[in-house]
Amino acid sequence: MAFEENGKVRVQGVIGIGGDENPTLVTRSGHYAYILTVVNHGKSPHMFYIDGLDVQTKLLQPGDEDTLTLLPKKPGTYHYYDKADGLHLLGELDVVQVTLVD
Repeated sequence: MAFEENGKVRVQGVIGIGGDENPTLVTRSGHYAYILTVVNHGKSPHMFYIDGLDVQTKLLQPGDEDTLTLLPKKPGTYHYYDKADGLHLLGELDVVQVTLVD
């Protein structure tokens, strides 16, 4: 994912997510790691933060990147924000439970 600015702050999906603006991210609950790299392609500092999971990147200066490893335990919908912009809501992370089917 990459922060960009074009009159407003947005997150652009890149490798593995497609080119959607502020995409809804989806991962599984349990013991599955979700690795997310966030890059700042903008012109001002940004900090990617997921509420409810309490994970965030470092403060990303233009050109910086940071990688998060998420291990969500419970299914649910979590919101992600630019914390450097006063918790500006950007999108959602859906954590789903996957079960085996006979």
